[in-house]
Amino acid sequence: QTMRKDSGFNVTDRINVAVTGNAKVFDIAKKNEAAISAVVLSDSISDAQFENAKEWDINGENVSIAVAKV
Repeated sequence: QTMRKDSGFNVTDRINVAVTGNAKVFDIAKKNEAAISAVVLSDSISDAQFENAKEWDINGENVSIAVAKV
């Protein structure tokens, strides 16, 4: 949700989420796509490259996550 705000999106805007740079985190995100999508209002989780990617440390795993408005 921080990335949504930083990108200037409204809370109700539908988004696409991109997870790159870490296959383990991407696989977990894809396995839980329905639950994640329901919480963050996303239409998809992919390994696409979006401009606003930010680096995150998720439980010791480095990953790039980006969002784009649908």
